[in-house]
Amino acid sequence: MHRDVAGLLDQTKGGEAARELATYGELDRSEKRALLEPIALWLHERGEGGLEVVAKELEAEIALQFRELFGDNAGCARARARLFLQLITERAGLLVEREAGIYAFAHLTFQEYLAARALADCDDYVEYSLRHLHDPWWREILLLEVGHISSQNNRRSPRTHHFALRAVRNANSPLEDVLKRDLLFVCRALGDVSPLGVDDGLRRAAFNDLIAIWQQTPYKPQRQEYLELFA
Repeated sequence: MHRDVAGLLDQTKGGEAARELATYGELDRSEKRALLEPIALWLHERGEGGLEVVAKELEAEIALQFRELFGDNAGCARARARLFLQLITERAGLLVEREAGIYAFAHLTFQEYLAARALADCDDYVEYSLRHLHDPWWREILLLEVGHISSQNNRRSPRTHHFALRAVRNANSPLEDVLKRDLLFVCRALGDVSPLGVDDGLRRAAFNDLIAIWQQTPYKPQRQEYLELFA
């Protein structure tokens, strides 16, 4: 999926919008992604009922990113936002026009991936993540966020990966003694990411706890879930 998103950002069909946008300064793939990441997070914050957005509102959010990222004045930002939206939708792109003046990401997975990257760059990413920790709507984003933090392509120190997972492990979510949701999230994340930046003690402790609970739990569904994690 990561390669799919990157590839879509690079695809070009040409067209008037592409030429016009170039006159304002060529945008490379990282700059396009930097514009779309906060848009994806903003849309995801609207919930399942807010996946589609009218053009005027979307252009205003894109214009805000042009102002914050490139220092454009208000008029220039609005013009670039209109052209950028046209450019993205002219391609086999991430954003599509569902109907006249109504836009959305082509696939929820694209929105989740970009939103996860935006969240990973937030200064309060740990507190933000903990607020949404066991919300199903945010589950994939939080796992992708941890994966992004663990990669070598993010602006944070690798140690932040350990810090984020430690915060989840100590979240003490409601009914954690029974449900073990914090532990399960940490183990899922550890199973999907590189060990870079993760203290071996945290990794060993998490999986040792999981093994101990698997051996003791009387709940068959819980045992099955743990077996899937071990696999």
